[in-house]
Amino acid sequence: MIIPSASTTSIFSQAPAFLTCAVAFAASAFASVTSAVASVVPTLPPFASAAFLPLPSVGTATISTHPSGSVVVTTATATTANAAVGSQTIQGPRKLPVSPIDRLSDNILARIIGLSRSVAVPVAVSIEQDREQAYYAPRHVSKRWRSVVVNSPVLWTSFALPSSYCARFLALSGSLPLDISIGHHMQRRRLTILDLSPIIGRLRSITFIQSHALRDADLQKFAWLNRPMPSLESFAIHVHAQGPEAVGRADRTFNEGGQGGLGSLTGAAPRLKELSMSRAYVPFNLHGLVRLHLSRIHFVVTSMRQLFITIVNSPALEELTFEDISLPPDQMQHLNISVVPLARLERLVIHDSGFWLTSHILARLTTSPSAHLDIRVFAPHEVGLRSIIPENVARLANVKALREARVFAMEHTFNSRTMSVHIEGHAYVSEGGGSLRVIIDCAKQTTVLYDIFANLNLLLPARLDALFLQSWENEVWQMQPSSSDLATVLYPFKHLRELTLAYCHRFLVESLILSKRQQNCPRLHRLRVLGEVGEPQVIPVARSRSIAIKFPRLQTIEIGRCWAITDDTVRRLAELVDNVTLIDE
Repeated sequence: MIIPSASTTSIFSQAPAFLTCAVAFAASAFASVTSAVASVVPTLPPFASAAFLPLPSVGTATISTHPSGSVVVTTATATTANAAVGSQTIQGPRKLPVSPIDRLSDNILARIIGLSRSVAVPVAVSIEQDREQAYYAPRHVSKRWRSVVVNSPVLWTSFALPSSYCARFLALSGSLPLDISIGHHMQRRRLTILDLSPIIGRLRSITFIQSHALRDADLQKFAWLNRPMPSLESFAIHVHAQGPEAVGRADRTFNEGGQGGLGSLTGAAPRLKELSMSRAYVPFNLHGLVRLHLSRIHFVVTSMRQLFITIVNSPALEELTFEDISLPPDQMQHLNISVVPLARLERLVIHDSGFWLTSHILARLTTSPSAHLDIRVFAPHEVGLRSIIPENVARLANVKALREARVFAMEHTFNSRTMSVHIEGHAYVSEGGGSLRVIIDCAKQTTVLYDIFANLNLLLPARLDALFLQSWENEVWQMQPSSSDLATVLYPFKHLRELTLAYCHRFLVESLILSKRQQNCPRLHRLRVLGEVGEPQVIPVARSRSIAIKFPRLQTIEIGRCWAITDDTVRRLAELVDNVTLIDE
């Protein structure tokens, strides 16, 4: 047996980086050992009391290492008549690190054991899965492991309800905060909320999973939410049901919810940072949220105002998600909500919430230019891009600092056909540079495509170094727009040095010809044209820029996916620019 020295012990106690490697190294050995023990140790009946009952007399299990490198698990089963001793050899990797695990401190060993089990199960589990959560196998590895499991309260703070081990987990978790999940999956089973009053002060995370729509009688069982919950940090309620009834009803005001016996989240949970509701709604009046997710909820004016009050009181909000939320059209005009600045918002998602409500919400949220915007809305045919994207959200040309990546995705329908705009990349406006990639799919809608290009400056900052512009709709471009429709699309990008036009109309390529009346992208050094539609217009572009005196000379032209290009075209381009490259993509 190897006895650790004092220096070895100090390494484990003072070197966090070394402990990280030790945790990863020991976790693999732990998985092999626990699986070996679980296969030979008999199954015990579930525990029903809070006390840690002694194990039944099923014998002992010992682990030893064979000189060949195999792990030998020897079990001795005691019976009433005699004792039968058997051994089983399990072939494992050579030099299995059993002794190094013994060198770890109890805290590190408990952390490794905790990694073997999910600490946030969002659904109620079966008896077999519950037994796995009770650390059945680790308790039977050795006497020390059993002591570590039983005497480590951090391992017993997360469990699912209903559970036969509830009392046991509560007893062994000490006074630490609890993470619980309550789930019901039978369609005919009504919601049963256990009396959580004795532990309500210890709750850190609560997750409800329901398989049928919640009724008023079900919501009355959440009345205990009105009590103070000083440790609560996360609250989630999700209904996995279909049909018109599977909708959260936010048609009660906050006061009506409290007086009517319904549960409500109030300022009594000062540490609550994350709130998520899907197809269910519990009135709330909170401060300091970091993540807010609402899905499939019908609002009224009063509840929508209460929602924005919570957003105003949460200046550190980082994630905000609205999915399929609705508000009666006749109440839209009564929403007197001022603009809310969200400087720390990292992600804003609005999906399928109606055009007017989406536009109304966007107009009243001022986000950081670096925020990730993901918007999907169904708009009428006569509505254009300028109406969907308010300038206070979309315009980036005048911002002073854009440090991180900006990703914007927007979809809406015209005559049951989808149009989408996807913009991704980095734009470092404060440093005068950046690179963006724009992909447009208008589903063969000519007017929509023109509208996008005409208002492209609403979505993109002017100070860019590189721009990739792509449109997949070749058939739309064959409808021959006028040159004036696309002549000014690239005008705002005066600092652009690299430009890629993929499957764009020839008029967009022609707009790069320098003249006294047209000076788009004057500092362009590299031009890439993909697709056959722009190949004939490349030569006039290169010629005009080769004779320009006021602006830098075009240095590189790349042409790809153009099978009709001739050697004569390549030769003429080589006389006008330094580098000509044919891309075979």
